[in-house]
Amino acid sequence: MNDKFQFNSELGIDTQVMSFLQWVLGLYQLGQNTTDKINKKDIFNEILTHIVQGFDADTGSLAFLTADRQSLHLVAGIDLPVGVVGSKVLVNECRMGAIIKSSEPHLFNDIHSASSRVSSAMCWPLISQKQVLGALNINRGKERLPYTRDDLKKGKVLVDMISVVLENTQLHNDYQLKIEQLESMYSELKAVNYKLDSVQSQLLQSEKLASIGQLAAGVAHEINNPVGFINSNIGSLNRYVNDLFKLIDLYENIELKSDNASLIEVKDKFKNEIDFSYLKDDIQELLIESQDGVSRVKQIVQDLKDFSQVGEVEWSWVDLHQGINATLNIAQNEFKYKATIAKNYTNIPMIECMPSQLNQVFMSLIVNASHAITKKGVITVSSGTQDDMVWISVADNGEGMSVEVMTRIFEPFYTTKPVGKGAGLGLSLAYGIIESHNGSIEVESEQGVGSCFTLWLPINQKKIKNDRAAGCV
Repeated sequence: MNDKFQFNSELGIDTQVMSFLQWVLGLYQLGQNTTDKINKKDIFNEILTHIVQGFDADTGSLAFLTADRQSLHLVAGIDLPVGVVGSKVLVNECRMGAIIKSSEPHLFNDIHSASSRVSSAMCWPLISQKQVLGALNINRGKERLPYTRDDLKKGKVLVDMISVVLENTQLHNDYQLKIEQLESMYSELKAVNYKLDSVQSQLLQSEKLASIGQLAAGVAHEINNPVGFINSNIGSLNRYVNDLFKLIDLYENIELKSDNASLIEVKDKFKNEIDFSYLKDDIQELLIESQDGVSRVKQIVQDLKDFSQVGEVEWSWVDLHQGINATLNIAQNEFKYKATIAKNYTNIPMIECMPSQLNQVFMSLIVNASHAITKKGVITVSSGTQDDMVWISVADNGEGMSVEVMTRIFEPFYTTKPVGKGAGLGLSLAYGIIESHNGSIEVESEQGVGSCFTLWLPINQKKIKNDRAAGCV
């Protein structure tokens, strides 16, 4: 190779000098390579190939000491078996290790193994600033002239320079690796920070909802008193008005027997002015509507109290239908304009549970069902029993879900809603609540058809615990 430096005494002096300078420049450029044209893992192979060509060798290997200086990490190799490059070997168990320990180069011309394809080898310790970095080994095949002691001595000068280049390259690679690690850590920290922000927002929202729940329970309690006496007053007013109407009827009967024409004329004129017949009918309707309105307010207040169950920490026996109905009344504003409710209730027993937690699950399923319906649809709530379990299903004929979405809907923070429309914790919390009740959630969905969530809940929690203690579950 006339255009590259080769450590060969047969070449002329001028040719050697020019080739040497070109070779040194190439080595320097490889060591300074900071682009992505050469993969970081291949840089040392490129440098080793350059060195092997320069020393007119056939093969070679390059290894660096590990941080604990107990092993050698083979970073590059030419014509080595697959899997060798990248491996590590103890310093005490290899030829390079012996060279590193002695800190002296060595010539090997006594390689007589029949299986070896190498007849001659030179190995140098790589030393920079009196610190051993690793070792460089180059080899010639059996058909080639062996290296000489003079070759080993002359190569020592070049290896010192090679050591500096390799050290810089290794430092650069370590620096790049640290940058990549820092970038990865930064990305992870950003993701964690985003989740923390989401958690903080959710906690704040939960705290706000808890405060609203306590406030709602207090307001519901306070509203009950005025609603109670308003209802009582309307009832009394209804009786009073009926009595007054009876009195008026009595007066009219008396007037029919009276011959005082002027008094009758004044009375008839006044009744016409106030449209007495309409007034009489309308007062009755107003009283009926008022009583109906007060009854509805009273029911809403009761549903709000049943739904909130503030301070509830103990298990109790509950009628699930009552909780579902209360939740439907509270959540009515979510679906009343685009979905109708179909109830397919069966006669189910009361179950042992924490009702406020299950009401939260019902709320999440009902709200999600309403969001899945884009225009007009039906939300079907069904119930039933099987063995020692009660099941509740909430089905919709909305958009449905893909298989990919179905596999992730119970993951915390996963949501298909636009940013700011949901924290992705509703179904995750629901899953945790049902799990804490020793139950399960089944999901069926088909895109364009709809979805159905079925809750399975044990009737008797104590029986579940006793069965587990006895090893039956």
